[in-house]
Amino acid sequence: MLLLKLLSKDDVNHLKENLQKGCDAVGLRLGKDQHKVEHILATLFDFTNFNTLVGIATKPHSDTESYRFDQFISYVERIDTGFTTYSGKDAVIAGLKSSFGIKRIIFQITAGRSNRSATNVLIVAESGSQLYETLMTVERTPRELEVLNVFYTIEKLGLLHLVRYIPQRRTETASRPCIEVAYEMVNGSLRPFQNDWMGFVAMFNEQTIQYDKSIYKHKEWTALANRSGNPPLN
Repeated sequence: MLLLKLLSKDDVNHLKENLQKGCDAVGLRLGKDQHKVEHILATLFDFTNFNTLVGIATKPHSDTESYRFDQFISYVERIDTGFTTYSGKDAVIAGLKSSFGIKRIIFQITAGRSNRSATNVLIVAESGSQLYETLMTVERTPRELEVLNVFYTIEKLGLLHLVRYIPQRRTETASRPCIEVAYEMVNGSLRPFQNDWMGFVAMFNEQTIQYDKSIYKHKEWTALANRSGNPPLN
């Protein structure tokens, strides 16, 4: 019986080097590009991408150390959200609808690429936690409506009371290990979305200023934030 343990980033890199050497030895040329060998390792261990594998390996292994979401899952999956704001919206909505036993929905606003801001959404659920790093923003009305559509889905699922947002902007997170980003989102300072929609949308500007509500779809946001959000009775 052979038991393989990957307990650090060094362990993962050592395995990656050995795989590269093994492929070279039998004439399978992967080249200098790390993408191929990383893709092979991620697929071998049944992860969506290499960053997830590294995140699991570098996760603290002490019996006394635990993340708040550890009771539901053993790792966080980073979901591909495409290269548009609407594909990000669609990905998050699909994730919300397919997850069960949702415990928390956390929004984190970061610096953007095509826009000034972008949006991370972490769904913590019994079915598995998922991180969505999207290009969603509220900088223009069509984009704001996409974010509102995500919240309408949350409302229909009766989960508004589980929504939290991080009251600080962050830099982009795509280059960081998925588990590290999720750990930061879960264990940082959080605020409920309900009764504080203006605080939430303020995160979409660099100064996090609460501008006059009239520049937003304020009637829609106010209606959402003032609802109880409790699950509908069957």
